[in-house]
Amino acid sequence: MDIALRDRAGSSGHKRSRSSGRNRRTAAKRARVSVPLYVKLLILLGLLLACLGTAFLVVAGTYKDRFIEGTIINGINAGGKTAAEVESEIRERVENFSLTLTFRGGRQETVTGDEFGYAYAPSGGVQDLVDHQNRLGWLSGKMGEVHTFTVSEATTYSPEMLDARISSLPELQIGSQMAPTNAYLQIENNSFAIVGETQGSMLRYDVVLSSIEEAIAGGTQSVDISANVNAYEQPIVYADNPNLIAMRDELNTFLQTSITHTLKNGTKTLDASTLIGWISRDENGGYYLDDAVIRSNVNAYVAGLAAEVDSVKNTVSFQSTLSGVVEIGSAQGNGAQITTNGVQIDQAAEAEQLYNEIMGHTSTERPPIYSLDASLTPADLGIGNTYVELDLSKQHLFYYNNGQLAAESEIVTGSENSTPTPRGIYYLQNKETYVTMLGPLLQDGTTRSYYTLVKYWLPYDIDNGIGMHDATWRTTFGGDIYLENGSHGCVNLPEAVAAVLFEQLSVGTPVVVFG
Repeated sequence: MDIALRDRAGSSGHKRSRSSGRNRRTAAKRARVSVPLYVKLLILLGLLLACLGTAFLVVAGTYKDRFIEGTIINGINAGGKTAAEVESEIRERVENFSLTLTFRGGRQETVTGDEFGYAYAPSGGVQDLVDHQNRLGWLSGKMGEVHTFTVSEATTYSPEMLDARISSLPELQIGSQMAPTNAYLQIENNSFAIVGETQGSMLRYDVVLSSIEEAIAGGTQSVDISANVNAYEQPIVYADNPNLIAMRDELNTFLQTSITHTLKNGTKTLDASTLIGWISRDENGGYYLDDAVIRSNVNAYVAGLAAEVDSVKNTVSFQSTLSGVVEIGSAQGNGAQITTNGVQIDQAAEAEQLYNEIMGHTSTERPPIYSLDASLTPADLGIGNTYVELDLSKQHLFYYNNGQLAAESEIVTGSENSTPTPRGIYYLQNKETYVTMLGPLLQDGTTRSYYTLVKYWLPYDIDNGIGMHDATWRTTFGGDIYLENGSHGCVNLPEAVAAVLFEQLSVGTPVVVFG
């Protein structure tokens, strides 16, 4: 029963099978005929994309150990290069390092890396970049997209070698460095001007070395040392220093003072040409005003002024006919008494006033302060233009009447070694005729050494028995007679001259004796 069933089933199944086969073939024929074109294109496109994707991945795989195009590392075009190749370029660039140093005056020095043991020490950063780059971005790199990276260019060098190299630079040698100078005051045409500071070229080694070390660390290949003011020793005092300006102004104000003294014989001016020598200097050459020094110079100046001006005397100046200006002192006896006269500066008072004027910057013109200002003239003694002039040195008499020469004569006066004629200013005290001149008493106490009769007696110093008279016993007058054969002190005249004088002179007429 079972078998029958399988046969039926099989038979039945076989028939269905043939029918189904025909249907499938017909269906398949219909299917092939009816597939749209776009489907076929899509299938082809898919196959193409699959091929391109495979190719893209294959190319990307080539950048496993190389950088994709458009990769810039530390300024180096790393596209298509391995990490080792990029490291090699970095090393070459680093180890060819040189540093240009610029100093004041435009002087330059070059320090090369090998001079201080400069070497590249890879940090692994380049390899890390290639390992982690997006290799699938290789196509964008091909198309010009750029990716920039910076890795540490670690370097090493010998500080000792660098120190030795920098120390050897010519600009750091003592002989080639110029120290800075401070601004200072300078005298120009009796006034002060500020001379500006100079920077010099004296370097601070620690600052220079530090600047170079910073440049090396940053990979900088030039350092302008001249632009770093801290790299050089600096002046302490600059031209705009307030104290320096104030001192210049104070000194110039001091020098602008001008004081003119009006003297008896002219003027004398104290101004900058003298005051500039009163300004003090310190151990550094700076100028300043020292009160004690100024006072000392004021005192010395006034003393010099006094030495030039002071003229204290007990005489009077007389303009003689033959001997020029002569000084005639007080006569003894009843002659004119000449008191102390002339000019004398009160040095203490004048110095104090002068100091105050200088320090107060007071310019003025004035006479000095006198302690004595009483110059005596012949007119003060009553000697006008009528007088008798006896010049003993010239042994000559002149008589002026109202300024006109009325009489003159050679004379003989007292012997200089025994009975000299007194000098001085006298006044005619009497006029007598026929007077006996008496000599000194002899030892007997009653007899005179001589008795001489004169016709004309014109005494001007009665206390001493001195006067003018005729001397008929003489035949010559003048010359050197008085030296060996002089009178007893009186003035011997020819009789004719004595007569004229007796006639014209009045009691009180001045008689000026000098020489």
